[in-house]
Amino acid sequence: MNQSHLEEAFGFGNICTNWDYSPARELTAMYFPLFEYSFAIYLVLDYVVMRISAKKGEIPQWFMHVISVVTPLCIVLVAFFRMIFVCIAYESIQQHTAGFLGMQIALLLVAVMNVCYIIVTKQGYPSFGISPQLATKIAFVYLVINGLVSLVNIYGHVVIVFGNRTPHYFFWTTFLGLDLGQVIDLIWMLMNAILPLIIAYVRSVDEENVTVTVSAPNHKYRSETMGEAAQLLQQS
Repeated sequence: MNQSHLEEAFGFGNICTNWDYSPARELTAMYFPLFEYSFAIYLVLDYVVMRISAKKGEIPQWFMHVISVVTPLCIVLVAFFRMIFVCIAYESIQQHTAGFLGMQIALLLVAVMNVCYIIVTKQGYPSFGISPQLATKIAFVYLVINGLVSLVNIYGHVVIVFGNRTPHYFFWTTFLGLDLGQVIDLIWMLMNAILPLIIAYVRSVDEENVTVTVSAPNHKYRSETMGEAAQLLQQS
């Protein structure tokens, strides 16, 4: 954990260190599609929800136009994240990091879309004593903190991918024995992996459910058609 290629590039071993080496890399690649496909399905359903809201007049058309551009981009970035299992860290740290960089951008865009949706639609969560005004303030604070941390983290990965060097500010200072870069990475994980689970639960309690109806046309099967033809022959 302390002598990996990511340790050399970043100055610390981030979460990817857990699955960069065999056999963890192969095992992780086997179940990772469950996350990837779930995320892609979420993005599609999230787009459907916002599309319905736009038709109801709950969100402005300009916001819907932005969503229509951002959603396909996020789906592509999520799909490309699997390249971290193809571009091995100890063969090309830049190519390996590029997949993770894309995922960070996608997560930030999703956070921006969801926060803007909550603010524009004036969502409230009475089950938790959160009024629409308070929900707007909480969402805005979350977006500011997450946005600042994500942008700093994204810039660091951009430097590694395109500059092939470690960002100097990763080592400016230390907190509790951790370099600044590692502290930023831990805060990023909190804002993008832990808090979204709590936010999702709160939203699921008070926001309206989406009902999906699946139907099929009445098919005319060959056996039924042949039976009708035989009856017509008998009648004639």
